[in-house]
Amino acid sequence: MELSARNRLAGVVMSVKLRAWLAVAIFMWGVSALLWAVEPVNQTVILATTTSTRDSGLLDVLLPVFEKKTGYVVKTIAVGTGQSLAMGKRGDADIVMTHAPEAEKPLVDEGWLTHRVQFMHNNYVIVGPETDPAQAARAKGSPGQGGSRPAP
Repeated sequence: MELSARNRLAGVVMSVKLRAWLAVAIFMWGVSALLWAVEPVNQTVILATTTSTRDSGLLDVLLPVFEKKTGYVVKTIAVGTGQSLAMGKRGDADIVMTHAPEAEKPLVDEGWLTHRVQFMHNNYVIVGPETDPAQAARAKGSPGQGGSRPAP
């Protein structure tokens, strides 16, 4: 069965498109393989974080796994939120891990920081007898004064 001139032309065009697509796919695969195989120039990542994040023990769990999987070594600098954000803005840190969305947002909006992901927040729990001898329920921001609800 002979193809018409139009069908032969369509076959040639499709063949050219297919070859171009395959060439791009092979090129991208090759680049990916090279990037994966090449050791990073600087294997140290500087993490500016807050003292409360460091003191929580979270980094003690996460960083060894990250370092083992990636080959990077994380140098942690634990300071206040403002100092962590300032380090990020100056370019003195590769990663900034804070928990102050209101302070982070302007730096993201201005392009100083990117890829913001919220992954933690603070909870404060006041523990004591039901008689409340310290009168904590009257404190500003407490559940009795419009704050968070009491724990069950």
